[in-house]
Amino acid sequence: MSKKKKEQKGLERKITSLISSPTLKEFNYKQIAFALGVNDTKGRNDIIKILNILLKKEKIIKVGRGKFVAPAIQGEIAEGVLEITSTGRGYVVCEDLDEDVMVENKYLNKGLHGDTVEVLVGEKKYKNRYEGKVVNVLKRNKTVFVGVFEKNKDYGFVNTRNARMYTDFFIEKEEMKGYKTGETVAVEIKKWEKSNNSPEGRIVKTFGFESDSLDAYSILYEYGLSPEFEEEVEKEAKKIDKKISKEEEKKRRDMRKEMTFTIDPVDAKDFDDAISFKKIDKEKFEIGVHIADVSHYVTPGSIIDEEAQKRATSVYLVDRVIPMLPETLSNNLCSLRPNEEKLTFSAVFVMKKNGQVLEEWFGKTITESNHRLSYEEAQHIIETEEKTIPKEKTILNKEKKVTNNLVEAVTTLNQVAKTIRKKRINNGAIIFDKSEIKFKLDEKNNPKEVVFKTAKSANKLIEEFMLLANRKVAEKMKKGKERFVFRVHDQPDEEKLKNLQTVVKRLGYNLDLTKEQP
Repeated sequence: MSKKKKEQKGLERKITSLISSPTLKEFNYKQIAFALGVNDTKGRNDIIKILNILLKKEKIIKVGRGKFVAPAIQGEIAEGVLEITSTGRGYVVCEDLDEDVMVENKYLNKGLHGDTVEVLVGEKKYKNRYEGKVVNVLKRNKTVFVGVFEKNKDYGFVNTRNARMYTDFFIEKEEMKGYKTGETVAVEIKKWEKSNNSPEGRIVKTFGFESDSLDAYSILYEYGLSPEFEEEVEKEAKKIDKKISKEEEKKRRDMRKEMTFTIDPVDAKDFDDAISFKKIDKEKFEIGVHIADVSHYVTPGSIIDEEAQKRATSVYLVDRVIPMLPETLSNNLCSLRPNEEKLTFSAVFVMKKNGQVLEEWFGKTITESNHRLSYEEAQHIIETEEKTIPKEKTILNKEKKVTNNLVEAVTTLNQVAKTIRKKRINNGAIIFDKSEIKFKLDEKNNPKEVVFKTAKSANKLIEEFMLLANRKVAEKMKKGKERFVFRVHDQPDEEKLKNLQTVVKRLGYNLDLTKEQP
């Protein structure tokens, strides 16, 4: 081996050794030159050449512009989701690792809470956790944040109130427009240069100065729960044909003549399920469980479908609902409002009073709800079997009269529901009878009273028939060849079961964990 090659190999070993220790400390060529005592131009150029050779051999990893670290066992690159605590420390949750990777604030490398990142994994140290460093942000979890604007002469800042957000946003003079100090604003990340501690931001919305209503609105906006839909989504929704065509009628079972009703909370805005009832003889009844056929209006890949996937669900707050679909759909076409023909999916059963299902049918239907009942109204019918509902229990706060047929339907369905429920419990079903809290609001939507919601027979009636429909659909799909998603609960944690066994034993009960029930 020539002298030149020996020198090159020797320099290569020195650089590799230097970068490998201490763990995770990164170097550029100037720092390496200083550490090795190299201060001439040729020596520095040799270091740059060696670094490029080591990079090609994958003996080092480039983690920034001109910066390198060694890929030792403790230098494995893993992908995961970054979670930042209120203390400013981060944890990267990686599927391929047995523990989260702890990242000190100084090593977050512009990663923000919820981002998908690449992390350089170090050895286990703090509380037996891996230590690491974010080396690359693959995907931002969010790009818009809410904070308070602070204006200076030539620049401004937006300070977020989120404890997980460790940086503010720098606002250039031309981006400040007419905003004033103290305004609550939404700011998006414009760019984040490596040399800057704070990202440059662009204000995209102002919520004005702080107030309770604005504060609530800004919180919704920060979590991506926008009460409004984009203009193009609203336009697409308004284009939907509201009429039911003759061709569509031919494809569906017509159930418009069957007595159908909804039972929902007093303040419900949308009605997405209904029950129909028809007496066949003294022993048998036809009972239909109907849900709105949203898929008829929301086609895969459409603008509305994409927006619905982004939102994932409707969000119910104390004083408002943030819908998954535009109001044209959620409160109109796909809401089973009284005396309106609707496209639905239905599960129809011929049943006995003892809960036995004699026949079942599933498919697309057209239905028309004849009655809208609140839980309080339905409960009054169940308890009294009377046609007259007093005004203090009605939706409109005035006396309401219903038909004999509706009274018979509600009371009969209640009897069947009780029987089904009893059978479920005997078969090992667990009833989670938790108390729910509800706020009563004044005319300005300020909370004035806290009440406990109690699940009464009317609530359980709806619950039982929805469960029956779900169970029967699952049984049918299991027999078929189509692929289907089943939602099931995992087996209980063995340690938690043993803890439960200890607790109930003190209360005088014996929990037998040796027997398994399907």
